[in-house]
Amino acid sequence: MANRILVTGVSGFLGSAVIPRLLARGEEVVGLDPAAPVNPSIRHIEDDLSEPARLRELLAEERISHVVHAGGISGPMVMTDRPDRIMAINVGGSLHLLLAALDAGVKTFIYCSSVSAIGDFREADPIGDDYPMRPTTPYGCSKAAIDMVLRGLWRTTPLDLCSLRFTGIYGPGRRTAFVIGEIVDAAIEGRPAHVGPASDQPFLYIDDAADAAVAACLSATRRQLHYFLAYGNARGRRKPNLSSARSARRRTGSPGFRFCAEDRSPHRDRAHDRRAPRGCSRMKRGAPCPVPSPRWGEGTCIRSCREPTRRVNLSPVRSPCNRRRPACRRRS
Repeated sequence: MANRILVTGVSGFLGSAVIPRLLARGEEVVGLDPAAPVNPSIRHIEDDLSEPARLRELLAEERISHVVHAGGISGPMVMTDRPDRIMAINVGGSLHLLLAALDAGVKTFIYCSSVSAIGDFREADPIGDDYPMRPTTPYGCSKAAIDMVLRGLWRTTPLDLCSLRFTGIYGPGRRTAFVIGEIVDAAIEGRPAHVGPASDQPFLYIDDAADAAVAACLSATRRQLHYFLAYGNARGRRKPNLSSARSARRRTGSPGFRFCAEDRSPHRDRAHDRRAPRGCSRMKRGAPCPVPSPRWGEGTCIRSCREPTRRVNLSPVRSPCNRRRPACRRRS
């Protein structure tokens, strides 16, 4: 028997790519988006997720069994001057839909999150789902907020929950600005491509992103709550912008194309990621750390800022309270 699946954001980049894949599998699909429909082959409901009661009625009347929530503000470049609207749409709307799904007895809820919930990061190895969330934009904060709500509900309700943290998605149909689009346009026009500093997150093609969303929706063997969606091979992972630029030059053969990127990494506090063990003075990123740590074992120390390498004394500060510790008592 076919599932009846509600997909939000069906007029957007990811949602519109998910629809034909579900239909090809023989599933019944209902689309929801405040914008006009782009796929006439499915039932389309124009709604902005602002009314919880209306959503509960909709899910019950349509007998929805699965929800793929791909709607909302689509990236950190949208509504940058309206954090209130970002929170109202991405947080408020998502909570309304989630609570309606709980009340209506929906079986599966797939939330299309983003690696922006993590924030900027520069790691030599792939990060896990327990990596600290330090978002740096209102959009990233909105995604992190719903991820935390799902964490609180996971395995405490009958609703099967899953959050897909997509990296930057590119491909035909994307309407918002993206670095790969700038690189390709510059290569075609034979001009320099100026790109700012970026983190180490790789990119993801739209077809693969849509396939992953469908697979997560219909999977009966998922074991995790959060999944990062990115390519598993190492090619281009460390410098995805440079890899894209080389491909663009090879494809176009444009003599005037140049790739101009700032080599400065995004500044962020790294103290929460991997603290150097006591006694280790080699704070440069990648320097071998000879002192084992209870959490990390033997590994590398990572500096908390991009300053010149220097020797740092990490011994505890000897305050007056330290020197008189036996006589120190907490006051009630």
